Amino acid sequence: SQYLPQVNGMPKASLKTKKQLFLTLRRFMGSIKNDEYSISELFSTDDRKIVIPDFQRDYCWGNKHYGEKKDSNIVEGFIDTLLEEQNKGKIILGKIDVYENPINHINLTDGQQRLTTIYLLIGMLARMAGTEKSFLKKCLISEFEQNDDNEPYLQYSIRESSVFFLRDLVNEFFIKDTSLKVKDIEKQPWHFNEYYLDPTIQSFKEALKTIEDKLIGKSTNEIDLFSKFVLNDLKVQYYDVEDRKHGEERFVIINTTGKGLT
Repeated sequence: SQYLPQVNGMPKASLKTKKQLFLTLRRFMGSIKNDEYSISELFSTDDRKIVIPDFQRDYCWGNKHYGEKKDSNIVEGFIDTLLEEQNKGKIILGKIDVYENPINHINLTDGQQRLTTIYLLIGMLARMAGTEKSFLKKCLISEFEQNDDNEPYLQYSIRESSVFFLRDLVNEFFIKDTSLKVKDIEKQPWHFNEYYLDPTIQSFKEALKTIEDKLIGKSTNEIDLFSKFVLNDLKVQYYDVEDRKHGEERFVIINTTGKGLT
């Protein structure tokens, strides 16, 4: 209170106001700037959300017909590369273009496909891990959200069905019932018929099946070692484009030059 203005010997700011100031300061301290970050650093701050804004395209890497040859499994190739590189130290996944609005809501302009695939991989690893399980879960959803609205760190704002599916996938499949297989997702009460019409959700499920096939048969120790690599040694170069206007401009430029979605 010695740092607050005094009125008749009493602090001008109420306890409620001081709490609001504290929370605001904490949010600002949790924000990130142009630099290099590990996956765990990007995904494990309580107040942060990684947002796929409404102007973005659907998640498509899970679709085996996407890509230059229209017959390649991008997720399979991506996971194979990570498995091959895991003993070589730090790996840079490239640059992600973002804007932060509001504070700690990181909107992706470029990097959607890579970070979504990594997030799905973290979820599958969390189901199978031993000593690394708690660290993986912390990158899926905060403890606060698990006791509140159950909103995961990754938010798909493209359409409501994607938002709801991802929330239930994290809470019901990645965390709660680890005995299920990917093929069982469509049999669950939280999987609604409308999800079959959402191309992002369909691509999610295809990607998850590919990841499951790649991880099946690995020992708990192998899963833990791979998890450490994914969380700590995979890095992204963070580039802030400042605001939504510039984010949309960057998105248009990237997607009108023939560049593949990343």
